[in-house]
Amino acid sequence: MSKFFKALLWFILLAIIALIAHYYRGQHYCGKCNDEVKPKTVMGEWKEFSIADANGKSLFKFPQGFLINNTDGNVQIADAMGGFKDSIFNYLNAHQEKELLITGKYNRQEGEPIGLKRAGFLKDLLVKFGINRDRIIPKGRQVDFSFADNGKYNDGIGMAFRQIPAERMKIIEEGITNRTLYADFGNAEFKPDYTLQAYAFELKNYLSKHPDKTVMVTGHTDNVGKPKSNYNLGLKRAKNVVDYLVSQGIKAEAVKHSSKGQEEPIADNETEEGRAKNRRITVVVE
Repeated sequence: MSKFFKALLWFILLAIIALIAHYYRGQHYCGKCNDEVKPKTVMGEWKEFSIADANGKSLFKFPQGFLINNTDGNVQIADAMGGFKDSIFNYLNAHQEKELLITGKYNRQEGEPIGLKRAGFLKDLLVKFGINRDRIIPKGRQVDFSFADNGKYNDGIGMAFRQIPAERMKIIEEGITNRTLYADFGNAEFKPDYTLQAYAFELKNYLSKHPDKTVMVTGHTDNVGKPKSNYNLGLKRAKNVVDYLVSQGIKAEAVKHSSKGQEEPIADNETEEGRAKNRRITVVVE
């Protein structure tokens, strides 16, 4: 056999050995890599959610968040998000200069109204919880995405706190100086709901900036019962609210209370819905 063919055979043999060694070397160092790679998140399944500040810094994190769907503007909320309303409520109470921006995302085929509807769905939920609607801003944003096979998408909602612009602060303060409150004020044991708790923070902050202002709290009732009894009931409910406001640090001399009883209905007393609207507390700051 010629030297050429011997050399060629040796070259081929060494090349095979090198390939085998390379293969086993790769298995030794990287064979476990596949076990360490996390599976990709399916866009129709739950994913982590964060509420951030205006700079994108995460303030609250939850292991699972929201799902939007391709049929309506409703938003599915994970059980793990159970405390998100409390987190927003407490943060806004502690930061009176902040508001919450809720972004509802939509794709090109859907259009902005459905994005706004998604954001509005969550706003309504937070308002029912007791947060001032004037401090929650819904908006829609177009994003390039597709729904998963189950018709859902897990990155369709954004939330961030931001500084309240001066022009919006005027609107918020107008609402603080003329507020109507609804709660079961007639219970034997008065318990302030979240709406009243949040309002106490806002009113206290407003009065700290306007110390010469005074507050009038007025109780209103429906027409069930005698006028005199309803007057006294309205007065009692107003007094309960005043006592709570004072307990939260508002000066007692700045708050007065009165009653209109059943004399100033704003709805039809012939229906339960109307009577419920008439049972209210009005707060006027002058």
